[in-house]
Amino acid sequence: MKMSIHKASKLFIFEAFVTFQLLFIGTGSIVASEMYPHIIGDFGIGICFGLAVFSGILFFGRFSTAHMNPAASLFAFLNNEINLKRLTVILFAQSVGALFASYLILQLAPYNSNLGTTFPRAGILNTWVIEFGLTFLLMTTIWIARKQSVLRIAIALGFIIFLEAWLGGPFTGASMNPIRSIAPAIFSGNLEHLWIYISAPFAAVLIVFLIIRKKTNN
Repeated sequence: MKMSIHKASKLFIFEAFVTFQLLFIGTGSIVASEMYPHIIGDFGIGICFGLAVFSGILFFGRFSTAHMNPAASLFAFLNNEINLKRLTVILFAQSVGALFASYLILQLAPYNSNLGTTFPRAGILNTWVIEFGLTFLLMTTIWIARKQSVLRIAIALGFIIFLEAWLGGPFTGASMNPIRSIAPAIFSGNLEHLWIYISAPFAAVLIVFLIIRKKTNN
């Protein structure tokens, strides 16, 4: 029992930290870009998100799942890579890490009204479809890279996140991650379109899982 509590605590701490650094660096770069658009811009935001994922997996992937994303955690659960207890700890850790990051950004930039919130700039339907497609590509990348070394996984996922955040960010915010959208939305009060950034990633996870299971059974 003591060992399981120790492992759960360790998992919680590392997962909370990597999720915190993803939100703090990623959404923090969005806030900074609104102040200095000619210095950071969409490309810089993509770099920040990509490096946050890359470093999170590289430095902490050996100690925790380093998912930083409830959609990725659900995907791992559906594929029997983690059990329900582990999933619960991970989701709680991600929530704590993300909420603390957004709260800290609020304290550092109290006059910013968005705090890195994702908005459907491409329209409601288009945004849902784009977020679904971006998450579909991300989950496919995760599945393909899952048996590689930690370094290769970090490179693959960091690069795909960079590309998607850079190219998709101007249209939808390129969330692909429910908690990445939930945390800043809560502290900024921009909750109207949050359902898009929750439903689209989870829908993509389920579709990718069903495709994989069908091919595996065949």
